[in-house]
Amino acid sequence: MRQDFLHLVKPFGPTIVILVGWVFQPFEWMGAVLFFFAAMIALWGGIYFSHKKRTEQQMLREAERIRSILSRRRHDWMNHIQVLMGYQAMNKQERITAYLQKLVQKAADERMISEISYPPLAVALLTLDDRYLQWEIDVQVGKPLPDPKDHERLLRMIEEVFPWLEKQTRDHPDWTHLRLSLRREEQHALVTIEISGDDSSLIRSDISPHEWEELRNHIKKWNGECALLAGNKGIQIQLTS
Repeated sequence: MRQDFLHLVKPFGPTIVILVGWVFQPFEWMGAVLFFFAAMIALWGGIYFSHKKRTEQQMLREAERIRSILSRRRHDWMNHIQVLMGYQAMNKQERITAYLQKLVQKAADERMISEISYPPLAVALLTLDDRYLQWEIDVQVGKPLPDPKDHERLLRMIEEVFPWLEKQTRDHPDWTHLRLSLRREEQHALVTIEISGDDSSLIRSDISPHEWEELRNHIKKWNGECALLAGNKGIQIQLTS
């Protein structure tokens, strides 16, 4: 904390020194004018270098995040190759075909996501797997794509829902797989999140009334309505106009 404070104040060190000198300067009004202009120049320089430093730090954090994502993707592809080589060694052609079809479907899903015209939403959906490592997440975007006017609201809503789901997993360690589907139905964007376990069977999500009310309040902020799917095996969210 102290180090962060020093980094924050450091660019404004010259301004602070000049202001202290202004208080004790013996040159009356002429000195006051000179110190005033010197303080303004130093303040401008402090703001410039402070902004530059924050920008550099943000770029470093973003680069580190991207490097982490690419490293994980490379690791995933190495795992896929090892699985396919294992099937090939056992001469299990039918399993190779099924596995390749699964990879092709995932690539097709990612292509559909990349067609979303609002890049922040597309990136958020494409990197859900990398941010929430405790789940295997499948994302499907159906046609017609959601209306562009809803894209920012969808992004904000997803950024609210997934931390809420993450909190629920403390009491539901059997939630291992999430399937998120996004589509447009008539004039509304519709989001469905289904929850399943290791055997891919849907799991009943027993959520306390208090937690459910918390989620509903989050969704209402973005003019949305949410409901449980049949058998409480997931959540459906509809953005209203």
